[in-house]
Amino acid sequence: MGLANFYGDGLPENRARALSFFREAARLGHEQAQVNLGHMLEHGIGTAADATAAYAYYRQAAVRWRHLEASLRAAVLLYEGRVSSQVVSWAQGIRHATEVRVQYCTSATARFRCAGGGGEATRPQC
Repeated sequence: MGLANFYGDGLPENRARALSFFREAARLGHEQAQVNLGHMLEHGIGTAADATAAYAYYRQAAVRWRHLEASLRAAVLLYEGRVSSQVVSWAQGIRHATEVRVQYCTSATARFRCAGGGGEATRPQC
């Protein structure tokens, strides 16, 4: 329902209502809802912009689900100085995990190609 309200898919576009659905799904632990809610909070879509709250939702998805996009968005907020430097130790902790995942995905894709793998549709999703 959050995406349907966000994009107006089958019903009128309503960003505030999408925010409400994402907030509830994020509270229940849905990883993509945490990222979507973080994005809306970061950019002030359907609500006032709040980088600290956005960071908190990105962090939840990054830590609990090892969500790469969430890790990167959280790191950007830190890099841009939009959240407190008190959270830098957490960012340093995920740096290693993110690097390991990127290395794994890169090597998995290379192995797939070397094994005679084909087009986009069959390439591993990292």
